[in-house]
Amino acid sequence: MAIIKMKGFNLVELSVSMALTLIVLSVLLQQYVQVKQYDDKLYASIEEVMEIYSILGLMRDRIQHAGFTPCQSLDYLKHSTDDLNKINFASLTLLPHQIVSRRMGEPFSSALTLSANRIKLMKNIQCSPGDKVVIADCEHVEVRLVKQIEQGTKGIEMELQHPLTFSYRSNLYVGPWVEERFFMKPSKLGDSLLIYQTKHSETLSIQIQNMMITHDMNKIYVSLVPKQHPPLTMQVHLRMP
Repeated sequence: MAIIKMKGFNLVELSVSMALTLIVLSVLLQQYVQVKQYDDKLYASIEEVMEIYSILGLMRDRIQHAGFTPCQSLDYLKHSTDDLNKINFASLTLLPHQIVSRRMGEPFSSALTLSANRIKLMKNIQCSPGDKVVIADCEHVEVRLVKQIEQGTKGIEMELQHPLTFSYRSNLYVGPWVEERFFMKPSKLGDSLLIYQTKHSETLSIQIQNMMITHDMNKIYVSLVPKQHPPLTMQVHLRMP
């Protein structure tokens, strides 16, 4: 009967194979780490660009709605010039690094004047005492502070802190006075912050180092300059009355 001799791996062969396996695994691990780092950077870059496009979309919306009242744009209405109304009624103020838009907000309501400082609203406009409201028809506009709002069986009555300047007969509307600002501001660490401000301020982005605004005729160009990307520019066509 023949005897079959089985030969295995000796210690040297096992050591060499293990060393080769470790080298291959090390190379694969390095490649995985590099690919993962690249993917993370790419994902962060895409997120940053999407954030900037979202901000540009918000700016576009505010620019296009600037000056809104239901009947006519703020720029074409006669406004009060008394001391109480030291308010800029321009739809847009465009500076090299700042945008300010103004409009009647929502919800707004058609209204009737009951007296010089009392107005009847057809629906609730969600204002509180101390808030600014804009009152406008097709010819005039003014801003007043709300003294109180009363909900009665005959509707909603708003009392103003000061009497109206103009006499309104028809097509009268009342709504929140909205003034919005986009501007750059340095942080405490020296970085640049893009700020959005209405009644309160909030930081839109810490990734933008500059904002540039130019305009000609009925077009506005807004460029946001990120820290890690080329500038992204948006063109907005203004609505003509």
